[in-house]
Amino acid sequence: MTAIKPEDMERFGIQAPKMEVPYLSPGFDAAWQAWRFLSPFRNQTPVGMGGALPGPIPLGEIIAYMDLRGVPERFRLELADQIRTIDQEYVSWMARKKN
Repeated sequence: MTAIKPEDMERFGIQAPKMEVPYLSPGFDAAWQAWRFLSPFRNQTPVGMGGALPGPIPLGEIIAYMDLRGVPERFRLELADQIRTIDQEYVSWMARKKN
């Protein structure tokens, strides 16, 4: 299989998506890894007839993760804030996707 050539895309009226790759600063690496680890531990919020939306990751799970990983006290609040920021975006995105 080969990629579609840009000139063929133009010829057939196919427009390339105008998307930029999201950038996360290297400071978010620890938060991203933590979020990926913690995401399966979230609660599900029932909606409608048999549907469910992901709820936020409980703070207790975030604290347990930081204990497990031995995160120093001076970094805990910042890491917890970053994890919650990523998680809030995910929960909002899932809610919009459901509607």
